[in-house]
Amino acid sequence: MILKKIDFAFSQLVRLKHSDEHGNCKCVCCDKSNHWKNMDAAHYIDRRHMSLRFSETNVNPCCKGCNQFLGGNLKAYEYYLIKKYGEDIIRFLNSEKRREAKFSALEIEIMCDNIKDQVRLLLKQKQ
Repeated sequence: MILKKIDFAFSQLVRLKHSDEHGNCKCVCCDKSNHWKNMDAAHYIDRRHMSLRFSETNVNPCCKGCNQFLGGNLKAYEYYLIKKYGEDIIRFLNSEKRREAKFSALEIEIMCDNIKDQVRLLLKQKQ
């Protein structure tokens, strides 16, 4: 339950950060633009890897078509990541996913509160 709350807030944060003044953001895989509320926050490395679950490098806006129906459209996602961060990013993410990361309930609560504060601030700025 607690992970659901932080996942929801983190998804909002990622999509809002990538949105323009009208609330639209582009899919990192296909460049389709839509309102941030209609987009997904897609993980390049699956979110079961806690070390990358809340990494803004690993999580980016993605249209529902690419994320849900094309399995994340990983080849296009990989191209985006390399273009943005350089050749070593895929190797780094694959290495980082092996790092064990455990968060206590208190740590997750604190992270969630921090993320929610950032979301509130971004929503206020977008109005």
